[in-house]
Amino acid sequence: MRTVVLVGLPGCGKSRVGRALALELGWEFLDSDAEIERRCGRTVQELFQEAGEREFRSLEREVIRGLAGRSQAVIATGGGAVLSASSRRLLRAAGPVYYLRVPVDALVRRIGAKSHRPAFAGGVREALERMWRDRDAIYGEVGRAVDAARPVGAVVKEILALLGEERQGQGGSRCTLGESAERSPSRRTRRGRYTAPRASCSKR
Repeated sequence: MRTVVLVGLPGCGKSRVGRALALELGWEFLDSDAEIERRCGRTVQELFQEAGEREFRSLEREVIRGLAGRSQAVIATGGGAVLSASSRRLLRAAGPVYYLRVPVDALVRRIGAKSHRPAFAGGVREALERMWRDRDAIYGEVGRAVDAARPVGAVVKEILALLGEERQGQGGSRCTLGESAERSPSRRTRRGRYTAPRASCSKR
């Protein structure tokens, strides 16, 4: 197992769960949106407004291709990353994928009734309901669904248990909460560190 990938709608907790999971595993935490912003010197929102979704998705695919080649990393993807068939193939090949599934009502409470994100221009609830209709089946096809409406610790504990089951199925040892990090103390100093490969993007 090289990586663990998290997918889901905006507000589902990919970054929070990803950082906490990386801490437990003693792995790096990688965020595709953060890497895009780092390389371009602009926010995701600015890129959507200035370059359009088509160009943004192209850059996102390039970034995901780089992230998917990493080892011992937890990868949090942007909410729309699964819309690209090539990105879906890359993510599935990288390692186990988990869909952080959260009902729309809970997502609205987390994000708030108002948001400056371009994707929510028509209203947060309306946008999330549309995304749910369009993406829920895709998320479920790409990864195993995990109830992420619960506290972060509970979500991380379930994912660790599922990883343990996968390792057992592959003939490896079972991984329980905190066990992987304890077995690899040399990596504990890297817990949650953010690093990512370079991607091309012209700055303005």
